[in-house]
Amino acid sequence: MRVILMTGKGGVGKTSVAAATGLRSAELGHKTLVLSTDPAHSLADSFDMELGHDPRLVRPNLWGAELDALMELEGNWGAVKRYITDVLQARGLEGIEAEELAILPGMDEIFSLVRMKRHYDEGEFDVLIIDSAPTGTALRLLSLPEVAGWYMRRLYKPFQAVSAALRPLVEPFFRPVAGFSLPTNEVMDAPYEFYEQLEALEKVLGDASQTSVRLVTNPEKW
Repeated sequence: MRVILMTGKGGVGKTSVAAATGLRSAELGHKTLVLSTDPAHSLADSFDMELGHDPRLVRPNLWGAELDALMELEGNWGAVKRYITDVLQARGLEGIEAEELAILPGMDEIFSLVRMKRHYDEGEFDVLIIDSAPTGTALRLLSLPEVAGWYMRRLYKPFQAVSAALRPLVEPFFRPVAGFSLPTNEVMDAPYEFYEQLEALEKVLGDASQTSVRLVTNPEKW
């Protein structure tokens, strides 16, 4: 799959260029998906039709979608988010504050890119065009596999196994004291799965033979 990331500041015509590139790619016979990951979606306006979270056929060989970042985050991080929220609420934080603190900065953007990796794995399209401007926080999260690889494999996995073995013994005494339960297997699995997704995503985005970034700008006088 050919992956093209359109980036640039707001208002420079990023979405228009992404839509036009998608149209040309489809005309050349490539099955193409234009995926908007910008919270302020305008891809539907460019194609003059309604678009949703799942790809919709725009014309032969061309599909469009406007990603719901919260839906992606819930599917990938929902169990952890709910557990952290419960822990923070047990420590006295209000519901909304606890929910906001349960999501790390940039995670909604990074799961938007994880959606890209899913399309890459499925291999349904020849070309994937991302109408997005990933934030610095999201890009920094992509360095996590390099920074945390040794810790995740050598420390987290053994800790996960020990935690699963001790949970039935400790849980009856833990909740009355702490005010919240120990993390379930689903919660314990999610961080390592997140790490593996980032590791795979980093390889795809770092492969210049498959992925390119196109900076969209407006010409201005200095």
